[in-house]
Amino acid sequence: MLNCQLHPSVFKHLNLNYDTGLCRKHILVSYCDEVNDRIVFRGIRQAAIYRLRHPEMHLFFFSFLPIEVLQLKDNYGILSLSGTHFVRLPCDSSSFHGLIKDVTNSFSAINSHDWKIFSENASRLLLKERIAEMMHSNKHALGNQALHPLRAAAVMLLNNPDNVNCKKAFVSRRDAYKDYMDKPHMREIFEWTEILENPNDHFLTRTIDFARQLEKIATYGSSMKHANSLISEIDKANNLIKLLYS
Repeated sequence: MLNCQLHPSVFKHLNLNYDTGLCRKHILVSYCDEVNDRIVFRGIRQAAIYRLRHPEMHLFFFSFLPIEVLQLKDNYGILSLSGTHFVRLPCDSSSFHGLIKDVTNSFSAINSHDWKIFSENASRLLLKERIAEMMHSNKHALGNQALHPLRAAAVMLLNNPDNVNCKKAFVSRRDAYKDYMDKPHMREIFEWTEILENPNDHFLTRTIDFARQLEKIATYGSSMKHANSLISEIDKANNLIKLLYS
């Protein structure tokens, strides 16, 4: 399979073809880092995400910048990880195809020790970024958009069990919570916590517990008996949020 994120002109220059057997055996990833404070080196972040999702594949990282400059910004450790191959642009077609042939039989699975170090470090950085957005950004405010409205609706229903509007509001807030859990930044949090296996890091273990708790809340229905349980589960989630900042 070929997943090629190359500028079309570079793709053509390297004489690549989606249908060639050679390309189907490799993952080719390229990011053009622009000299801008907001986006410089973001390709390293994307490469780290890609590696978390595909630990078994080759990853080719293209850049016009020298690797020594990139390594200074590589907080994830992706450039030094087995299976990652740096290609300095400009690069001629024959040199690149020669590199592909050289690594065809050289890459074995990343050993468990190196993978644990990389996956925990990369996941920690990515999760801290997403959780900060989720907690503080108006766009991703978990409490204001999901937890607090659902809890308030559950309390209102318990206090007014025969009120039709309270029942409708509870169902609406429950559905809104599930929709929030399906947002891209939430799916990333769930994905990255599922990658980790028994991490040796308090933040990561607490984040895993927090993610599983949010998923548990989403499994509840909209009947009266669920309202009381949901209040308790939401309170647990809020307590886990406090632990993330302790």
